[in-house]
Amino acid sequence: GVVAVLAGGIFVLVFQVNLTWLASLTSALTVGIVGGLKVVPQWLMNAAFQFQVNLSPLNILGAVFVLGASALYAAACSSPRQLVAFRRTGLVWRARS
Repeated sequence: GVVAVLAGGIFVLVFQVNLTWLASLTSALTVGIVGGLKVVPQWLMNAAFQFQVNLSPLNILGAVFVLGASALYAAACSSPRQLVAFRRTGLVWRARS
């Protein structure tokens, strides 16, 4: 039990250092998205060491929302245009600068 907790702490430390390094390179929003993506490796580690994963509908739905939001954010960041809000004209698509 204690060894498993300490070994799990090493993985958390590695992810935390990676997120801290990423935060110095990008925005806080990107770090939040990447932090949400940590769900998948955590599930894989849980399955590897406990041979079970809680696949309740709420867990699956939460993971789908996190992964879907990450995919939408990545698609929006890679788009050559961005949606910009103006007071008089409302929302307008324009090229990224």
